[in-house]
Parts: sequence; structure tokens; C-alpha cells
Amino acid sequence: MQSIQVTQKVIQEISRGERHALLLVGAAQPFLVGETVELVNQDASESVGTITVREVLSRRLRDFPNHEDLLIDANSPSNFDPDLIATKLSFAFHPHEKKHQIEGNVVKKYTNVTEVNLYGDGGSRGNPGPSAAGWVIYDMDGNILKSDGHYMGITTNNQAEYTALKLGLLDAERLGAQRVNVYMDSLLVINQLKGIYKVKNKELWPIYAAIVQQCEQAFDAVTFTHVPREKNKEADAMVNKVLDDVAESNS
Repeated sequence: MQSIQVTQKVIQEISRGERHALLLVGAAQPFLVGETVELVNQDASESVGTITVREVLSRRLRDFPNHEDLLIDANSPSNFDPDLIATKLSFAFHPHEKKHQIEGNVVKKYTNVTEVNLYGDGGSRGNPGPSAAGWVIYDMDGNILKSDGHYMGITTNNQAEYTALKLGLLDAERLGAQRVNVYMDSLLVINQLKGIYKVKNKELWPIYAAIVQQCEQAFDAVTFTHVPREKNKEADAMVNKVLDDVAESNS
């Protein structure tokens, strides 16, 4: 498994859901979409988790907009030749099993996370069109335990909504949660999972069935609550962040 060394500051940005891409100058080996890469805190010389590569883009450093914000090298960007080939990795972050939240420079460990609130959202620009899922997990005191986003390619809004829920539940399980309170602004998804609406779209059946099984096997209890869009801003922001990053990298 390849590894990437990053600073504590970059790890904080990733853990808070503020960074979804890394820019490497002169990478020794190529990276592949779908590859799992170890993420190492170079300040503490310890692994903090892994990333799953979603997209790989290589071009001259000068051709990356705002490359100063994406570089992970400790050196100043001015020390790099702008004609050097750089590789931008868009990714999904998977922290190690220990529960943690980044607060400034302190890693606050959670050893007894039994109940969490999961906010999920999905979006498709075109429906069908470029789509992404986003989710944010909070403890019962309102602290963010995990936030992430996932680019899905060309699909529909409903598929993106269900994917956000599925991946969010997977992260809740990794955090050790036994009870999950799900909040989404998709009335369709919430009412289908509550049994109020039938799932008529055959394309949604596989992921719907997988989520039902996931809820039954991984948790003691899962509740589903519909919220207005303005109460789901953080998850919505994750969706738009992923879609904007992909659109920018393809421009």
C-alpha cells in the first residue's frame, strides 16, 4: 500500500471535511482510481487512516487553479518550478477505528459513542447528471465526528440521496454507534424507509434493500426524520463541494 505524509494542519482540514483533494509534486508512483492509500501524520510519524482515490488528474503545476491551497509539501509553492508535473488526488477519507474529533491542535478521543445524529444529502446536476453524496455525523452534544462526500459519476438525485445514507450509516457503524438518528431533506427517501411510501423505482431496490439490512444488522435502533433543506446545510455543502471540485478539475 502506498502512503502519503501530510502535516497536522492538513489532517485537521481533512477530518473537518474542509479538504477533499491533495496535490503532489513529483509523485514517485502513479495512483489509480479506487486505490487505497495510507495517510501518515508526518509531525507525529503515525498513520491516521486511509484514503480511497476517487479521481486522479496530472498536469503542470501552473495549470492547477489555487494550487497553493492544495499542495501538501511543507515548502513554499514558490520553491517549485511551475512547469513540474503535479498530481491532484480527489479522495474519500477513512479514519482508523479510534473515534476522534479534531479541535484545534488537539485530537479528542471518543471511547463511548453509542448514539449519533446523521445528516445526509445527495445531489445531481441534471438529474440524471454529475452526482455526489454528502453526510455529516454528530455526537449528541453537536460535535462533528465525521463528514465526507463521494462523487458518483452520472446518476440521479434519488440514487445520490440513498448513497449518502448508505455511506453515512457505514461511517456511523465504524464509529461504534448503536443508535442512529437519520435526518434528510428528501421526503421520498425518509418516507420509503419508514414504510409510508413504496419503492416503485426498480433501480433503487438494491440500495434500499442493502440499507434496510444494514440498519437491522449493524444497529440497535435507527430513526428517520425529514428536515427542511435549511436544517441540512452542512451535508448539502459537502455535496456541492465534491461536485465543484470535480467540475474544476475537468475544466
